[in-house]
Amino acid sequence: MTKSKLLFHELVNKVALSDRAEAEAIVYFLLEARFEITRQDVWNDFELEVDRTLIESDIQRINEHEPVQYVTGVAWFCGHRFQVNASVLIPRPETEQLVDEVKQHVPHNSKVLDVGTGSGCIAISLALAMPDAQVFALDVSANALKVAQQNGSDLNAAITWLQADFLHDGLLLKNFDCIVSNPPYIRELEKSSMEPNVLRFEPHLALFVSDANPLIFYQALAEKGKSILKNEGKILAEINAQLSAEVKSLFEKEGYQSVQLIKDMEGKNRFVSATWLH
Repeated sequence: MTKSKLLFHELVNKVALSDRAEAEAIVYFLLEARFEITRQDVWNDFELEVDRTLIESDIQRINEHEPVQYVTGVAWFCGHRFQVNASVLIPRPETEQLVDEVKQHVPHNSKVLDVGTGSGCIAISLALAMPDAQVFALDVSANALKVAQQNGSDLNAAITWLQADFLHDGLLLKNFDCIVSNPPYIRELEKSSMEPNVLRFEPHLALFVSDANPLIFYQALAEKGKSILKNEGKILAEINAQLSAEVKSLFEKEGYQSVQLIKDMEGKNRFVSATWLH
């Protein structure tokens, strides 16, 4: 058995990062994922049965810049524990605000479609927070849907899962109150400013769009939303802050009403809300 405080300090010293605070955050995450102990538990000096081979492998992978979420297969989102792997994007804390926006602006007995569901974190969090809602979740990737379905099962969330290419498939979906989406929106030209661990390990299908047509997913949301949404239905989507004015203009040109940009906690235009009137 190993004392948790001793293990914590040992692992922090093995993480090859000059930023000690970041190394500590990674180790706290690792210990919670592997042993289900909180930061407070670490300092209460729990006794742990440690699989040294596994932990050493974890540290090696972390030192090769693999995100700790993929190393452990775990990510937290809206207070829930999700399984993740390299087929899905790691849920970001800022995307939790998108879930909050839906909860605030859409009736809780709504019919909701999550486009590009990935791990299922948005759809599942909404289904758990709004048990009277009908939640549908769509993704082009069969591997991503497998992860999402497992998360839905683990968290007892009632979701209708759909595999489809939202850009190109004809979708027989009608009478939805809300479409929510965190689509790919990072331009290829922005790769040079991104963290290497994101570029190396996270699925590019879920991250990037071409420089020539960076609003391709918002154009599809706007066009297909007209037939998918009922009167006064809403689109709520995460956006590239650098292209926020262009996204707003796109929805306005497509005839949407009450098009608004919503700022994140850092004051960046991070989300768009648009209402469709028949």
